[in-house]
Amino acid sequence: MKRILTLLTFILPIIGTINGYGQDQKKIDSLNNELKKFEVKKKELKNKVPAMYDTTKANILYAISREYSISKFDTAILLTNQVLALSKQMGYKKGIGNYYQGMGNISKSKNNLEQALEYYQKALKIREEIGDKKAVISTTNTIANIYFNNDYPKAIVYFEKALKLNEEISDSIGISDSYDNVGSAYANQANYPEALKYFLKRLKVNQDIGIKSRIANSYNDVGFIYDQIGNYPDAIIYYQLALNI
Repeated sequence: MKRILTLLTFILPIIGTINGYGQDQKKIDSLNNELKKFEVKKKELKNKVPAMYDTTKANILYAISREYSISKFDTAILLTNQVLALSKQMGYKKGIGNYYQGMGNISKSKNNLEQALEYYQKALKIREEIGDKKAVISTTNTIANIYFNNDYPKAIVYFEKALKLNEEISDSIGISDSYDNVGSAYANQANYPEALKYFLKRLKVNQDIGIKSRIANSYNDVGFIYDQIGNYPDAIIYYQLALNI
C-alpha cells in the first residue's frame, strides 16, 4: 500500500485502507444469489440440517455488510447485527469476530476512529483466540492504518506484527506489503536509514515474486529515499530502473 507521494508533495501519507470496501452492486447481487441458494438448500435438507450449517449464511451476510459499510451505514449495521445473532446462536467465534470487524469498518467510515479502534481490538482478540492468522493480519493492518494518521510509532508496532504473521504463513505478497508499510511509516518520519532498509528488503522479495509492477514500485521507493538524503547518483540509478520497467 503506497503511502509516499512524489517529490512534488514531499512525504505525505496516501490515505488508504487495507480493509476498505466500496459498494460493488454486481458483487452484492452475486452474494444475494448465494444467500438465496443457501436458503433453498436449507429447506431441502429439512430436519437433516447440520448443527453449524448457518455459518455459511453468517459469512455471506458479513460479506454483504462489508460492501455497504462505506455508504449505507444503516443497512450495514442491520446485516452485521444479523451476523452477530446467528454466530451467538451457534457459538461461532469467527462470526462474532467478523461482527466486531464489521462494526469497526462502519465506525471507520463514519470517521469515528476511537470507536473503530475499540471494535477492531475486540475483533483482534477473538481472531487471535481462534488462530485465524489471515484475519488477524487484516485487523492488525487496519489498526495500523488508523494510527498511521497520527501516531507512527504505534502504526509501526502493528505493521511489524502483521509482518511477523505474514512470515509465519509464508505469504510473499503480504511480506512485501508489510515491508512497504513499515518503510513508509519511517519515511514519513524522515527516518530515511530505516525506511531504506525496509524498502530494500521489499525490493528483494518483489524480485523473488517476479511481478514487474511491484519491482518497479520498489525501485522507485528506493530511488525516492536516496533522493531525500541527497544521494542523487544512486537515486537516478533506481529511478532509471523503475522507468525501464
